[in-house]
Amino acid sequence: MILPFLTEAGINLYDWRLGKRSDAYGAKEWHALVIETRDIKSETWQDAAQKIAGHAVTSGLTGEKLKIEICNSDRMLYNTSSTIQDNPSLLTDIDSITEEVLQVVREMLGSAWTSIAFHSRTPHHMPSLKMPTIMVFCQEGTVCNFDLLLTRLVATTNLTQSNIEFEILPGKLSLCHWRDGEPIDLRPFVEKPFQGASIATSGNKTRAGTLGGCFQLNLPNQPPIPCFLTCYHVIRSTNSNIAQNEDINGIPLQLPGCAEVEYPASLDTSAARHFFKNSPSDLKKIDNMIKNAVIGRVIAASGHRTTPQNRKLDWALVEIKPLNWRPTQPIPASTLPMREFPHKHNKYHLSEASSLQHFGRAQPGDWAAKKGRTSGWTTGAVNGKDRICNWNWNWPDGKGETSEMEIMGAVEAFAEPGDSGSLVHNKEGELVGLLFGKDCNTSGHDSGFACHIRDIQDDVELMTGGGVLSL
Repeated sequence: MILPFLTEAGINLYDWRLGKRSDAYGAKEWHALVIETRDIKSETWQDAAQKIAGHAVTSGLTGEKLKIEICNSDRMLYNTSSTIQDNPSLLTDIDSITEEVLQVVREMLGSAWTSIAFHSRTPHHMPSLKMPTIMVFCQEGTVCNFDLLLTRLVATTNLTQSNIEFEILPGKLSLCHWRDGEPIDLRPFVEKPFQGASIATSGNKTRAGTLGGCFQLNLPNQPPIPCFLTCYHVIRSTNSNIAQNEDINGIPLQLPGCAEVEYPASLDTSAARHFFKNSPSDLKKIDNMIKNAVIGRVIAASGHRTTPQNRKLDWALVEIKPLNWRPTQPIPASTLPMREFPHKHNKYHLSEASSLQHFGRAQPGDWAAKKGRTSGWTTGAVNGKDRICNWNWNWPDGKGETSEMEIMGAVEAFAEPGDSGSLVHNKEGELVGLLFGKDCNTSGHDSGFACHIRDIQDDVELMTGGGVLSL
C-alpha cells in the first residue's frame, strides 16, 4: 500500500507501524500510520503522506481518515526538562532579557501564548548536557511566522554572556480542579474527611478538588476556628453573578459561612453508586457517606486576585466540626520510592507519626511533595525561576499575566486535574505552598503551580480582619 507512494516521492522506508496518537492533554485521539525513514531531506514528505491517507480512504482500508506521519526519529527533538541551574551570572542574564522576550512574544503571538518557562534542557542522546533554555508555550494550532519569532528571540541574547537556547512548544495552562472528568475510586471507604480527600460544593456534580489539610484560624479575642484549606476555584459559586463578585472581591470572613462543602464530591459518589450497584454492603457505606456529606461551610476565600508581586491568590478556608479536625501530615518516608528521595540532601526521615508544624519558604531547587485527590502523593523540585503565565481569560483585575512558583515532577506529573487544594511541603516538613494549576513542560512529567503559603497567610490576615493560621 505505501511503498509505491514512498518510491514515487524518493523516500527510503526504514520501518512502519500502526498505532493511536493523542494530543498533549489527552483530549483528542486518532489512528496513525507512522512511517520511519532515515532520510534527511523532507520536501516530498507532506505530499506523500496526503496521497497515502487519501488512498487508505478510497480503498476502504479504513472507515475514517487515517493520519499519516513520516519522520526520522534520529533527528527529532527529544529534549527533557529539569530545574534551571543555580548559576548567578546565568540568572542575571535571564533577568536582563526577560522583559524584551515578553515584548517579542506579546507582539508576535498576541493572546495565543500561554506561558514562558526557564528550564535546563537535556537531549535524549546527551544525558549529561543541561542547556539553559527559555521555553515559549502557545496554544495548539497557533499560526505564526515561527522562524522569525525564533530569530527575534535569539537576538535578545546578543549582549548576554551566557549561552541561552530557545524552544517554542504547544502548551495549555489549567486550574487543577476536575471538571466534567472521570471520577476516582473511593475505596477504601473512609467516613471522615482526610488530607487529600475528594471535595466539592454541595450540588456540584461536575467539579471536584482536594481537601488540603487542617488548620486553626486564630481571630483576635475569639476561640480558634477549626478549618481546612483548599483552593478558591474548587469552591467557586456556580451562580455567575455571585462568582463574578467573589472573583473580584474574594470572600471576607463570614460567620456562619456561606457555601456548603461536601466530602466526597458528588462526582465521585454518583459513580461509586453505579459501580457498586450489585454490592449491597458497599452501597450502604456509600449512601451513609452521602447522607453525611456536608462537612463544613466556606468562611473566607481569596477570589481570583493577585499579590503585589503579581502572583496568583487562590485559597479558601472551610470551617469544620472539631471532631473532623486532623493533623496535617507529610509524605511518610516508608512509602517513598528511593528514586523520589531528596537528592543532595540529608536523608528523609518523616514518618506516618509526623505532622506538619511549621511554615516555610520555598527555595530554588527544593524538593517538594503533595497529596492530591487524583494523583495521591507525588514529588518534584521547585524551579529556580518562576513561570510567566498568561491565563487567557477575563481576569477580574485585568492582570492576565502572573509569575508562579513552578514545581517540576520528579518521576511523574506533579499534578493532575482534581489535585487543586493540595498542600505542598519541603524535605524539612515545612508547609510551603498550595497547589492550584498545571501545564505540560514536555519533560514527560508535568509541572504544577502553587501559591506561596506566606502569600496566603498575608491574605488570610487581610480577609479575616487579623486572623492568623496555625497548624
